[in-house]
Amino acid sequence: MTPSHLSGRDTALALLVVFFWGSNFVVVRWGLGTLPPLLMAAIRFALVLFPAVFFLKKPDVSWNSLALYGLSVGTGQFGLLYIAMNGFISPGLASVVMQMQVFLTIAVAAFRTGEKPHVHQLLGLLPAIAGLAVILTHNGEDITSVGVVLVLLGATCWATSNQTTREAARVAAARGAPLNPLAYVVWASLFAMPGLFIASLVLEGPARIVQAVSSSSWTIWPTLVWQSAANATPPVAEVSNTRRFSMLFLLLGNLWVRLNCDHQVWWKSSVGCPMPMIARLVTFLTSVGFVTS
Repeated sequence: MTPSHLSGRDTALALLVVFFWGSNFVVVRWGLGTLPPLLMAAIRFALVLFPAVFFLKKPDVSWNSLALYGLSVGTGQFGLLYIAMNGFISPGLASVVMQMQVFLTIAVAAFRTGEKPHVHQLLGLLPAIAGLAVILTHNGEDITSVGVVLVLLGATCWATSNQTTREAARVAAARGAPLNPLAYVVWASLFAMPGLFIASLVLEGPARIVQAVSSSSWTIWPTLVWQSAANATPPVAEVSNTRRFSMLFLLLGNLWVRLNCDHQVWWKSSVGCPMPMIARLVTFLTSVGFVTS
C-alpha cells in the first residue's frame, strides 16, 4: 500500500474507524447520563487495557513514550472532553471543535522537530479559525466558553499524542520492527487509567462514584465497550491513512447527533460548524502528504 492508494481491506478499516468515531460522541453523552465523566473515562481505558494487555507484546518503544501517550490521550484528551460534554458543550459541537487537533498537531510537530508548516496547512487553518470564532460568539444550552476551552485543551493533548505516536513509529522502524499501533495504545493505557481513577476519586469523590455505580443498570456496559472499541481504532486509522475520511467522520458525527440527541442547533453553529470541514478540504486538496488525524 502506498500513501496514494488504499486497498479494499484498508478502505474497509478506515470506514469502520469513521463509523466508530462518528458515533462515539453520542455514545459518550449517553454514558454521561449515568456515570461521572472522569470515572467513565477511567473505566473506558480499563477496558482498553484488560484483557488485551495479556495477549499483546509490549511494543519496542520506551516507557517514556508510552507514558506520554497514555497521559496525553487519557487524562488529557478524554478526561477533558468528557468533563466538557457533561453539560458544557453538545456532542455535535464537541466533535467539530475537537478537529482543531489537526492544526495543533502541526504546531506540536513544529515545536518538537522544527518542521515548518506548509502553505496549504496555513491556508486550511484560516477557515477553521473563522468557524471557531463564530462558534465562540454564542453561549447557550449547546455550548459555553468553558466547554470550548476544555475541548481545545483536549485537542491539544490529542495533538501531543499524535506526535508521540509518530516519533514512536520512527524509533520502532529504526530498530527494524514496525510499530504495532494497537499494542501501543493498549500498553499506554497503563498510564492513562490510573490518572483518571485518581482524578475521579479526588474531584468526583468516593460517595458520588459509589452512588453512580450502584444505581447504574446493565445498559451502561455496552456504551463503555463501544467507547473502548473506538479508543482502540485510532491506531488502525494510522495504518489505513484515514485522514482522507475525516470530513466523512465530521458529517457522520453530526448526523448521529441529529438523530439521537434531539437538540436544536442555532444559526451561528450552522455557519460555524462547516468551517473546520472546509479547512480539512482545503488542506487535503492541496496536501503533499502530512497531517495526522
